[in-house]
Amino acid sequence: MIPMMKEYRVTSPYGPRKSPINGNQEFHTGIDLVKPAYANIQAFIAGTVVYANMGQAGTGVGGFGNTVIIKDKDNYLHMYAHLKDYGVSVGQFVDRGQVIGRQGNTGKSTGQHLHFEVRKNGPSFGFGNHIHPVKYVDDFYAKECPQPEKKPVDKPMDKVSIEINGKLIPGQGYLKDGVSTLPVRAVAEAVGVTPGWCPDNKVVTVNGKQLTVTNEAGTSYAPAREIAAALGLQVEWDGSTKTVKMRG
Repeated sequence: MIPMMKEYRVTSPYGPRKSPINGNQEFHTGIDLVKPAYANIQAFIAGTVVYANMGQAGTGVGGFGNTVIIKDKDNYLHMYAHLKDYGVSVGQFVDRGQVIGRQGNTGKSTGQHLHFEVRKNGPSFGFGNHIHPVKYVDDFYAKECPQPEKKPVDKPMDKVSIEINGKLIPGQGYLKDGVSTLPVRAVAEAVGVTPGWCPDNKVVTVNGKQLTVTNEAGTSYAPAREIAAALGLQVEWDGSTKTVKMRG
């Protein structure tokens, strides 16, 4: 399960279950995920919005309340359902990690949650062609964006520590031409943000902002000030301890 999905609590996995609506046995075609009330819902995978509306009977999304469906580059459909509201529109491209709406309780639902479902594209938005959503997302990133090996930077560089809101994080950066350069993923995920990655041109983004990156031992690094600006953090350098301090 990718880090962005681990931010949720799973209340009903994919597979057979007893319906919370009528108590009958059924096959749950997605996974139910819960965050605090009205939490922002982010796209797990980038793609183009093909549906953003209240689910209508006969469309393949009836009963799902406010629903956003995103088609990824492999032509699979990602459904985010029972939203309180949504802030995207049909035809819009959505990046990974971009907020698409808020968690809600619309449609046939017994409480606030996100119903996330992945379908093979087809008529009625792929209704009935559901696949295991967690496995699909995991396999998508294993194929497109393999996690870099956690190897130390093998060049003779001055290492720097990273402190965020008073706490040191496990990752380290280094000084490059006098500039503090930090591991993008370690810093972003420390504040709950998953960086974007485009395998076609190897562009790394944080909150939609493209960073100037270098790759060392399979890890993407960027200047500390660029990462801080993308995350909305203040940054300062403590030369006595060789520590980059971020707050926000």
